[in-house]
Amino acid sequence: MNYVILFLNIIGTFFLSIEAIKLENIKKMSNRLRNSNNFLNPKIEWVDDDFIRDKSKKRDFTIPFLLLIIVLFSPLSFLVTYYLLSKLNLIFIILIAIATSFVIWTLVILLMDAVIKLLDYVVIKTGNGIIGILGFLILTVSFWLQFIQNSAT
Repeated sequence: MNYVILFLNIIGTFFLSIEAIKLENIKKMSNRLRNSNNFLNPKIEWVDDDFIRDKSKKRDFTIPFLLLIIVLFSPLSFLVTYYLLSKLNLIFIILIAIATSFVIWTLVILLMDAVIKLLDYVVIKTGNGIIGILGFLILTVSFWLQFIQNSAT
């Protein structure tokens, strides 16, 4: 019952935040996240030598970006890896967690794209404000379930 209430709270809050933030702004954020990997694998541009010298003066953000991904997603990756491979040596678990943090980063981007496509479909099929009303109703049900659960104890 606690997991159902938690799930309803998360979904209801998410729907209300979508209504408040607006789907277009979340799409912009998703595009920025998706495009943040571009400097890791940039498009090759054939240009003259003067342009290359000017471009080389720009700061390279590859290492800080990679370190940021490792710092943000390694703890989650470590927990999952430790849970699944707890019989391995701790050093190997840490190395696997660092390597799989990039997989989690990619999954976050893919999940965000899938959620945006789903919400886009809901917005197209419904009128304005329906997502907010749906979020409010879901939160009402979850609060009602919490009240019932607390009253029973």
